[in-house]
Amino acid sequence: FLLYIREHFLPLFTSLEALRSIVRAAFDHMISDGVVYTEMSFDFAFARATGHTWGEIIEVLSEEVKRVGEKLHVAPELGLNRETPEALWAKDI
Repeated sequence: FLLYIREHFLPLFTSLEALRSIVRAAFDHMISDGVVYTEMSFDFAFARATGHTWGEIIEVLSEEVKRVGEKLHVAPELGLNRETPEALWAKDI
């Protein structure tokens, strides 16, 4: 499963504009379907795996959340695999 994500999913997010386009399309689709609340979950390793900083990712997400704020409540979540060694995540926070 992780190999599939690495080969097919993560390359879609190599640029911040690609991230913005995907998030924007997802939000717009949710709104057109009548969704009013959504939770977005990101694995803690997402920033490192895509070559971005969390600051850059949060900036893009903040702009898109603000854009749809009157129609869609977005609750972002940050997840951490329990098996991830502390040395891999401690320096990123």
